[in-house]
Order: sequence, then structure tokens, then C-alpha cells
Amino acid sequence: MAVKLDGLATSLQWKRSTCLLVQGRGFKGYLTDTKRKPATSEQDVAQWRIENSVVLMFLLNTMIQSVTKSVQLLETAHELYQGNLFVMEYATKLKRLWSEKHLEEERVQDFLCGLNPEFESVRVQLLAKDTSPSLGQVFSTILSEEIRQRGTFESSSSIRSALTVQPQQLGEKACFHCKKSGHTKAFY
Repeated sequence: MAVKLDGLATSLQWKRSTCLLVQGRGFKGYLTDTKRKPATSEQDVAQWRIENSVVLMFLLNTMIQSVTKSVQLLETAHELYQGNLFVMEYATKLKRLWSEKHLEEERVQDFLCGLNPEFESVRVQLLAKDTSPSLGQVFSTILSEEIRQRGTFESSSSIRSALTVQPQQLGEKACFHCKKSGHTKAFY
């Protein structure tokens, strides 16, 4: 069987192909609920259980694992086949989202833990948030901090460099603090 049920996207193909295959084996009544559990003899009940189990197992084997886990406790082939696929789709999407969110949180943690010490204050702020920020938000925040730090560093180094060069340019001008020539008061 080529079609595996992985949610709403494949549900129509899956229903059609499983119905045809089960019908071809003479068990369609288990899907449509026309073959109900008999209330008569134990022998009839035992036969019904065997056939129902065969169809149920076939259906479970035509689903991806996450869908199978969400429906494996259903007891009849009819319940499984007629089950609300919208609920299955929702459960499957949630499981994927939870899995992706967990991966996203791990990626955020890895990224933050690998940063240099100069980003410690931003790292603490990001980790202290009530809701975990996305990797994109974290990256943007850290990038902004890096730009801010570079701007501050470049500004302060150019001021220091200007102050360092200034006495040589002053020549014989006097210091405004001590009134001696050849230097000015250092501001750093």
C-alpha cells in the first residue's frame, strides 16, 4: 500500500485505498459497521474479534507512527476508520509543533550558551523572559547588541585616539590644568 495516513492531507487517498483493499478481502463490513460484534455465541464473538483485529492491525500499519499512537487504543476497525480525522490532524500537528518547539528551544539554548562573555547581560535578559524567544528573535537581539557594542567601542577608541594625538598637535600650547606647555590634561 503506497498511501500512509499522516493527517488530513492524505486522508481521502488513504480512506479510498484502504477501503478497496479491505473490501477486496471481504471485510468491508468492519469499516462500515455492518459487521457488528455478535451478541450470540462465544464462537461467533471469537471469530468477529479475530477478523476485527486483522482489519484494525492493517489500518494501524497504514499510518505514520504519530497518527498510530493517537488512535491505537480504539477497539474496532470501524471506530478507527470512521474516526474524526480532524482531531487526528490536530493531534498530529500539535505533536509536530511540540517537537519543533523543543528543537527551537534547544537551538536557542545552544546559540546563547556559545556566545562570548561580552553578551552575558543580554543572554541573561533573554533567558529570563516568561516565554522562550524564537531563534530569529534571539539572533536579532544579539546582533543589535553587537552593533551597539561596536559603535560604543569605536566611538570611545576614536575619542581616546583623538585625545592621545591632541598633545602632539598642540605643540607649544599650554595645559589648561597645570598651565605647562606640550600637553593637556588626560581625560581617560
